[in-house]
Amino acid sequence: MRNLLLILVGAAATYGADFEWQGKLTSGQLIEVRGVHGSIIANGVPGTTASVTAVKSGGKSDAVSVTIQLVPYSGGVVICAMYPDAETSEHPNSCNPPGMDTYLSANDNDVRVDFTVTVPSGVLLSATTLDGDVQANSLSAHVDAHALSGTISISTTGSAQASTLHGPITAAIGSTQWKGSQIFDAGGGDLTLQIPSDANTDVRAMAFMGTITSDFPLTINSSLSGVSSTANGAIGTGGRSLNLSAFRGSIVLQQGPPSGH
Repeated sequence: MRNLLLILVGAAATYGADFEWQGKLTSGQLIEVRGVHGSIIANGVPGTTASVTAVKSGGKSDAVSVTIQLVPYSGGVVICAMYPDAETSEHPNSCNPPGMDTYLSANDNDVRVDFTVTVPSGVLLSATTLDGDVQANSLSAHVDAHALSGTISISTTGSAQASTLHGPITAAIGSTQWKGSQIFDAGGGDLTLQIPSDANTDVRAMAFMGTITSDFPLTINSSLSGVSSTANGAIGTGGRSLNLSAFRGSIVLQQGPPSGH
């Protein structure tokens, strides 16, 4: 904790239009990035050193009006793009650890903040943005990725879940060892998901305006009009829940290499 705070003090004095942070995170900890306008690109790296770089670019609004806040806590770190509060806002923007209330709004500010993240081995990632793409490349632990409008792509040897209201999702995961259920929801595009060939999970899928194809033996049904499709079935011994949905797109469930679990 002390090292994180020391690094933050040094970074806050120098970033100006840009923000840079570097710190130690260990396997099982979380790095969470919360944006509003802009992309989040995360890449897996060996070792224990995590980093976050934020590049701000303004349109009509002044880029200096947006700051980057880093909140270290015992479970990892949270990094937020902080936009000015509206004078009439009932909930001021806030950046808090998971489990606490967080409010992020741009309030008619069009500054874009693009994040680049390095994620050490075994460190979990949560990435959320309203307007922008999310990429998580070559990670080795669980990934949560969410966008209101944007493309999501994930590759991890761990598990994952993702949602976007306007955009497609492409994900390849190497583990289905989650508790409860995982959700992949593509609102305005195709959903392509690869899971291990030795996965044990119960699958429910719904393509409201598209088709469903699967490398696994699922029961697939199409509506009489042929517009929508559903699928369900147990993969392996079942048990865990995997829920897939696409509104204006198709769903493809692919068989990947075995997880070895």
